[in-house]
Amino acid sequence: MLDKKNFASGQSAFGCSRDMTLVTYASNTSKTQKKPVYLVFSMHDQPVMSDNGKPEIITFYNGTKGGAHTFDQMCSFQSYNRVTKRWPLTVFFGMLNAAVVNAYVLYHEHKPQNTLI
Repeated sequence: MLDKKNFASGQSAFGCSRDMTLVTYASNTSKTQKKPVYLVFSMHDQPVMSDNGKPEIITFYNGTKGGAHTFDQMCSFQSYNRVTKRWPLTVFFGMLNAAVVNAYVLYHEHKPQNTLI
């Protein structure tokens, strides 16, 4: 899995265990970039390919990465991060950012006519 310097476009490799799957995939669009994508997934325990020839793990990831990107944008809009040299505070500030975004989403779901932003 690590030595994939000559990994062809569209080629994938799987590593499966009892409850996880590791997939390496080189997309067709990255002709200048020679780095394959590595993903660990716990929904499948066997290699599954989708209809378009990509691993189903990659298709699922591409379909859901927009939500993670939106969450990161919302966390950075009103961030509670502070400069600190202690990692527990950094973790706490990240949890605080996530809690504020989750509270806003829940508030907006129950009262959609009221907007805070």
